[in-house]
Amino acid sequence: MHLPRIRLTVTAEQVGDPDRAQSDVEVDVFSMAPHPAATEFVLLHGIGMSHRSLARLQEQLAANGTVHSIDLPGFGATPRPEQPLSVEDHARVLGATFDALDVRHCVVVGHSMGAQFAIELARQRPDLVDRLVLIGPVVDPQRSTVLQQAAALAADTLLEPPVANALVLSDYLRCGPRWYLQTLPSMMRYPTLERVREVSCPVLVIRGEKDPVAREGFSRQLANAAPNGSLLQMPGHAHIVQHSAPRSVAAAIARFAEGVPAAGSRLPERSAKPGALTRWLWWVRDYAYAGWWQVRSVLPGSPPESFADGPRRPIVVVPGVYETWRFLQPLISRLHEAGHPVHVIPTLHHNRRPVEDTARLVSSYLLENDLSDVVIVAHSKGGLIGKAVMLDPAVSERVSGMVAVSTPFSGSRYALWMLAPSLRAFSPYAPTTLRLAREHKVNSRIRSIFGIFDPHIPEGSYLPGADNVRLSIGGHFRILADERTVQLVLDAAARGVGTPASPRKESPAKGSIIPIG
Repeated sequence: MHLPRIRLTVTAEQVGDPDRAQSDVEVDVFSMAPHPAATEFVLLHGIGMSHRSLARLQEQLAANGTVHSIDLPGFGATPRPEQPLSVEDHARVLGATFDALDVRHCVVVGHSMGAQFAIELARQRPDLVDRLVLIGPVVDPQRSTVLQQAAALAADTLLEPPVANALVLSDYLRCGPRWYLQTLPSMMRYPTLERVREVSCPVLVIRGEKDPVAREGFSRQLANAAPNGSLLQMPGHAHIVQHSAPRSVAAAIARFAEGVPAAGSRLPERSAKPGALTRWLWWVRDYAYAGWWQVRSVLPGSPPESFADGPRRPIVVVPGVYETWRFLQPLISRLHEAGHPVHVIPTLHHNRRPVEDTARLVSSYLLENDLSDVVIVAHSKGGLIGKAVMLDPAVSERVSGMVAVSTPFSGSRYALWMLAPSLRAFSPYAPTTLRLAREHKVNSRIRSIFGIFDPHIPEGSYLPGADNVRLSIGGHFRILADERTVQLVLDAAARGVGTPASPRKESPAKGSIIPIG
């Protein structure tokens, strides 16, 4: 993505201490405003990096307003100053840049050392910053040496996608070791925890769950130290989470900009990464389960209308691709036993139609049967269909919520290698995936359930703003019959998810306690 560049000069007087010799410095500004709105976002890179590390996030955020990404002096293609700049100097450079751009009351997003620049800017110029987002912030006081930071960064390279590592390396080479090492002492000595206490605006700390640089303890401590702070963790991602999960991070920032509290995930307290043998066994068991239920689906069984009676909240079931409604029968039977009328739509057959076409079929079914206060229970592709139904103005008020199990809300990169169009449609770059990801107004009424390992969706099923529940189980199919999934579905059917469109007063379903670990 090539963006037009504006190069601005900040004078020596605006940069730093007048008693210290300093030269004028230059910054590069890359702006996107395809849909200008009242909200302005400013993105700040970390040490050694440039605007390119934030390019994917910038593209996603541009749907919510004007986004400026700034290359600070000595980084990217900007000339190196004669003297190294402290964090405080960088903040003064940013203040002068904001003045030149006439940016006021914006959301400032800083990644890694960029989080320090953002905090210091908010301290020096509170008139410029309305909200602060700190992604993968540094430096953890428990890892306050250069050697410890280097070890954490080295560990992070093993967790990042190859494209992200290549981007980091190329930016480091452009920056050069000399300027990197001249900037490093300022990063190491900046008192991030102490300074964030002096920030008056709301602060959102975002970290990848696997991030070895911004560890959970430090990130939580930072969020708690801010006068109005919160922490959001992205399951399955590491330090450069804004690059590996740009849609999820952008959606979280957009909600934060609107004043909506950050919604995180309910995760097992301890979820060590499963080993290769464990993942292989899970894979085998998962496909054995899927094969069994594919066979069961063609054998004689209860007709769908036998589940459609009951006094409680109605349920509509949407299976995944190449699945019939019978694939979800373990859930269907338990919901019906709990008193819920469960509606299946046999005309979906094996659910091979495009998401939009299938969503129209489900919407028509709701209208034809005059169903309201519905909870959708969906698996995999069915969750995308369910979200499309919730966004349909003709029926949106009829759906109180959805439980989606193992749904590729951010797509699956494996889809790029699939020959069948019905599977390639799950690409992270498919138009339907991108459209649904940009829409987050219904996310608060969705419960997304997923395991710690899904062989079909390496990106995971995390949905910003939703009630995300990760279970300590592996697989894409077998999770449907897990007792914890069943209880989570029964709980949603009885109580709804988030704020239902038309809440129904009824007693809780028996056994609706939600175990997670």
